Amino acid sequence: MTVENDTIKNMEKYDFDVTDTDDKAIDLTKISDQPADAEYDLRIKNHIVQDNMTGQQVVDSVNSLFAA
Repeated sequence: MTVENDTIKNMEKYDFDVTDTDDKAIDLTKISDQPADAEYDLRIKNHIVQDNMTGQQVVDSVNSLFAA
């Protein structure tokens, strides 16, 4: 379960980020270190696009949308 740095740069270019349930941005390069039951929100310009995602769902979505 990984997200490449180029993919993260592409996300940031379009003002996307991923937050935890406390609305704090998470480091996607370390998402596999997070608890398995953690939930995340995919956001654009601080507006939720998709909420309550698992770590694997975040990785799959981000890689599908932003991989170079």
